[in-house]
Amino acid sequence: ETEIRSVQAVGAIRALHDRGLRVPEDISVVGFDGIELGNYLTPKLTTVEQDTLRMADRATEILFERIAGDAPAIHEHTPFSLRPGESVRRL
Repeated sequence: ETEIRSVQAVGAIRALHDRGLRVPEDISVVGFDGIELGNYLTPKLTTVEQDTLRMADRATEILFERIAGDAPAIHEHTPFSLRPGESVRRL
Protein backbone atom coordinates (compact mmCIF):
# COMPACT_ATOMS: atom_id res chain seq x y z
CA GLU A 1 0.00 0.00 0.00
CA THR A 2 2.80 2.46 0.79
CA GLU A 3 4.34 1.88 -2.62
CA ILE A 4 1.01 2.84 -4.17
CA ARG A 5 1.06 6.13 -2.25
CA SER A 6 4.52 6.91 -3.55
CA VAL A 7 3.50 6.04 -7.10
CA GLN A 8 0.54 8.40 -6.64
CA ALA A 9 2.95 11.20 -5.72
CA VAL A 10 4.94 10.46 -8.89
CA GLY A 11 1.71 10.53 -10.89
CA ALA A 12 0.67 13.78 -9.22
CA ILE A 13 3.91 15.45 -10.28
CA ARG A 14 3.33 14.31 -13.87
CA ALA A 15 -0.31 15.43 -13.86
CA LEU A 16 0.63 18.84 -12.47
CA HIS A 17 3.31 19.20 -15.14
CA ASP A 18 0.78 18.26 -17.84
CA ARG A 19 -1.48 21.06 -16.57
CA GLY A 20 1.29 23.64 -16.74
CA LEU A 21 2.01 23.77 -13.01
CA ARG A 22 5.54 23.64 -11.66
CA VAL A 23 6.64 21.58 -8.67
CA PRO A 24 7.64 23.08 -6.26
CA GLU A 25 7.28 26.65 -7.54
CA ASP A 26 3.47 26.47 -7.87
CA ILE A 27 2.65 23.51 -5.63
CA SER A 28 4.54 21.20 -3.26
CA VAL A 29 4.27 17.39 -3.38
CA VAL A 30 5.29 15.00 -0.59
CA GLY A 31 5.35 11.22 -0.95
CA PHE A 32 4.86 8.70 1.81
CA ASP A 33 7.36 5.87 2.39
CA GLY A 34 8.96 6.78 -0.91
CA ILE A 35 10.08 4.29 -3.46
CA GLU A 36 13.55 4.51 -4.95
CA LEU A 37 12.08 6.01 -8.13
CA GLY A 38 11.49 9.24 -6.19
CA ASN A 39 15.24 9.82 -6.13
CA TYR A 40 15.38 9.90 -9.92
CA LEU A 41 12.52 12.31 -10.57
CA THR A 42 12.95 15.92 -11.50
CA PRO A 43 12.33 17.38 -9.02
CA LYS A 44 13.55 14.73 -6.59
CA LEU A 45 10.60 13.66 -4.39
CA THR A 46 10.42 14.75 -0.74
CA THR A 47 8.98 11.88 1.29
CA VAL A 48 7.92 10.81 4.77
CA GLU A 49 9.79 7.70 5.90
CA GLN A 50 8.76 5.21 8.56
CA ASP A 51 10.55 2.17 9.91
CA THR A 52 8.44 -0.40 8.07
CA LEU A 53 10.44 -3.33 9.45
CA ARG A 54 9.71 -2.15 13.00
CA MET A 55 6.04 -1.71 12.11
CA ALA A 56 5.84 -5.23 10.68
CA ASP A 57 7.55 -6.74 13.74
CA ARG A 58 5.22 -4.89 16.11
CA ALA A 59 2.13 -5.83 14.11
CA THR A 60 3.15 -9.50 14.31
CA GLU A 61 3.65 -9.25 18.08
CA ILE A 62 0.23 -7.65 18.53
CA LEU A 63 -1.42 -10.28 16.32
CA PHE A 64 0.10 -13.15 18.34
CA GLU A 65 -0.96 -11.46 21.59
CA ARG A 66 -4.53 -11.16 20.27
CA ILE A 67 -4.58 -14.80 19.16
CA ALA A 68 -3.20 -16.02 22.51
CA GLY A 69 -5.75 -14.19 24.63
CA ASP A 70 -8.33 -11.49 24.84
CA ALA A 71 -5.97 -8.54 24.45
CA PRO A 72 -7.49 -5.07 23.97
CA ALA A 73 -7.07 -3.04 20.79
CA ILE A 74 -3.79 -1.18 20.64
CA HIS A 75 -3.09 2.23 19.14
CA GLU A 76 0.55 3.12 18.74
CA HIS A 77 2.47 5.95 17.12
CA THR A 78 5.29 5.13 14.78
CA PRO A 79 8.27 7.46 14.61
CA PHE A 80 8.85 9.04 11.22
CA SER A 81 11.26 11.33 9.49
CA LEU A 82 11.12 13.61 6.51
CA ARG A 83 13.57 12.80 3.71
CA PRO A 84 14.05 16.14 1.95
CA GLY A 85 13.98 16.25 -1.80
CA GLU A 86 13.24 19.04 -4.21
CA SER A 87 9.44 18.73 -4.52
CA VAL A 88 8.65 21.08 -1.62
CA ARG A 89 9.07 24.81 -1.86
CA ARG A 90 11.34 26.24 0.77
CA LEU A 91 10.15 29.47 2.37
